[in-house]
Amino acid sequence: MADGVSLTPTSRVVRCGRFAEAEVDGEVVVLHVERGTCYGLNRVGSRVWQLMAAPIPITNIVSTIRNEFDDVPENCERDVLELLDGLRLEGLIEIVSAPPINPKQ
Repeated sequence: MADGVSLTPTSRVVRCGRFAEAEVDGEVVVLHVERGTCYGLNRVGSRVWQLMAAPIPITNIVSTIRNEFDDVPENCERDVLELLDGLRLEGLIEIVSAPPINPKQ
């Protein structure tokens, strides 16, 4: 959060397009093309990465991780927020605004 932007559980996030990715032994490896930096994500981080293919609220990511992994610690939300903040600071994901609400007419 060095840039003054803070993620919250209701923030919506999505992957940016400035990377190449590959799956290696069930884990995702991401190459930031512009920086030439490579990032390896463990199995939980890889699942978080997959969930961000389209904009998604962080609460949905946390819920999915809790449902899909048996060994998730109680501080899952905090861990997910820390991972996402690191990915955001590296330019791999971005916060997106919520879609407009269309009142029924």
